[in-house]
Amino acid sequence: MSEANVNKKRKNRWAFPLGLIITVFAVIGLVCVILAGVNATKKAVIKSKNIDEYNTMLTPVVMNDPDPFDDITKANKNQLIDISVWSILKSNLSPDKYEYGEDGMIIPEEDVTAEFHKLFGTDTEPEHATVNGYGYTFTYDSAKHTY
Repeated sequence: MSEANVNKKRKNRWAFPLGLIITVFAVIGLVCVILAGVNATKKAVIKSKNIDEYNTMLTPVVMNDPDPFDDITKANKNQLIDISVWSILKSNLSPDKYEYGEDGMIIPEEDVTAEFHKLFGTDTEPEHATVNGYGYTFTYDSAKHTY
């Protein structure tokens, strides 16, 4: 071997280990970028599901625009009942879930109470009564406990 080749080998003896380290770091970086992309996609899907759930829950509330209140116990109960009935009507009901009468669908009081508690919690109880809205009425039948 000539002296030039020996000097060249000494000069480049760190080239392979350094190249290997850089390649390992590049692979680690690529894996991190891919995992970050997958996690961001998962979070976006979860957020879109939450948005759909919030839209379903809030549509009847926004639709009725209740009076402002600081405490649920001080809220207008008629408005809360109105929102609860609309929430039932806006949910994906099967056509045969409830009976129909002369005036329309008959919704049991228990279902309205359950929807009331689902939307507003159990800190207050609903006061079942006929609710008049803008161009509609949910008539409460106290004898049959239905709307």
